[in-house]
Amino acid sequence: MVKRALLVSLILFASCANLSKNQVLTESFKLRGGQFANQRWDDSLEFNRLSWYTELTLVYDLLTTKLDEKSRFWLWLSNAEKQTLATCDDYYIVIAYSQNPKKVSHTMFKEAAFQSGYRSVALNQFSNYLELHPDFAQNSFHLYNVFGLCLDKKLANREDILLQFPNFKEVVLK
Repeated sequence: MVKRALLVSLILFASCANLSKNQVLTESFKLRGGQFANQRWDDSLEFNRLSWYTELTLVYDLLTTKLDEKSRFWLWLSNAEKQTLATCDDYYIVIAYSQNPKKVSHTMFKEAAFQSGYRSVALNQFSNYLELHPDFAQNSFHLYNVFGLCLDKKLANREDILLQFPNFKEVVLK
């Protein structure tokens, strides 16, 4: 009887411990090493990661980085992609996952970025190199979309991207 009461108390305590079923977690992710033609490197490409969860289910996952032209990962961009990013006042490389587009979609994210003056740009060659990287496969990123965001300050009303997904706390992407 005491064991049952203890078990019930433990279950009630655990269920009350998480007052919100929706949460946003922040962390970083490093892509270690790379290769382009005959060049290999051990440098890392670090992404900022924002993950939206409903209970234990990943609803939306967003990895962003600002790729420096001095980085060896810059070699993964095609000449056209480099030219496109060179016209941007600022830009992000984005890796994004949507578990269910009816809940939180890439369109919702891109619309929030657009409200801050960013437009989505294709990075097909960079995406190909990224998708063939061992860390990409190891982290099951094959379900993720890879694209760029390009800032046009003439269209921007702010440079930070304000993300307001339904029933989640507001997050600012800087």
